[in-house]
Amino acid sequence: MALTLRHMPEMLANLLASAPVPPQALDEAVRAGLPAFAVRELVEDGWLTWDDADALIASKRTLNRRLGDHAALTPDESDRLARLIELFGHARRVFGDQAKAKRWLARPWGEWGDRPRIRVAGTGAGLAAVREALAQIEWGMFA
Repeated sequence: MALTLRHMPEMLANLLASAPVPPQALDEAVRAGLPAFAVRELVEDGWLTWDDADALIASKRTLNRRLGDHAALTPDESDRLARLIELFGHARRVFGDQAKAKRWLARPWGEWGDRPRIRVAGTGAGLAAVREALAQIEWGMFA
């Protein structure tokens, strides 16, 4: 399976593949609003469920409206989406396998009340903790 998603802009696909993305370009894209269909692509590819998208990016109703209108996400929604895509790319790189990365992110995390890691990543503190756990795995430490 390819690392990029079918219709996702190249920049977002690069984030998912852990390829370099110029920070200024990502900032501009987030401020302009990332395409809502990127969320649908992540759901279809199994990185997120619609419930995850509802909890982490925008409400189902809002996402459905943006998808129906072929609209962009707001800058705040786009920022949340970009952070998640970066996390997905990091997890894929650490585990060397997309399926393993998805399973790890979906697995309940006892230290955080058995919430799945993907849901823990919905706050700044939670995202930092998930990134730290990935770094520990990447460097051979137990996480």
